[in-house]
Amino acid sequence: MVFELGAIFMVGVSYLTLLFGSAYITERGWMPVSVVRHPATRVLSLGVFAGSVAFYGSIGLAARYGSGYLLYFIGASAAFLLSPLLINPL
Repeated sequence: MVFELGAIFMVGVSYLTLLFGSAYITERGWMPVSVVRHPATRVLSLGVFAGSVAFYGSIGLAARYGSGYLLYFIGASAAFLLSPLLINPL
């Protein structure tokens, strides 16, 4: 599969336009509040953010530390497992 530089550039610009456009529409109040404040919207946005950070972060960690990058995922899993104990006092 061969990608052309122009096609990759257009996909990137289109994606950024979609992201910034959705943020602009939300800030202007053109999108219903029930959609913006819905828990599913928050979960999906957190999933996209965490997925991209985990993917791109793990590639960099694997390149730098070899198999030691697994500690990143073990630490994040431990934090989520211990979150009821850590958040309960708050």
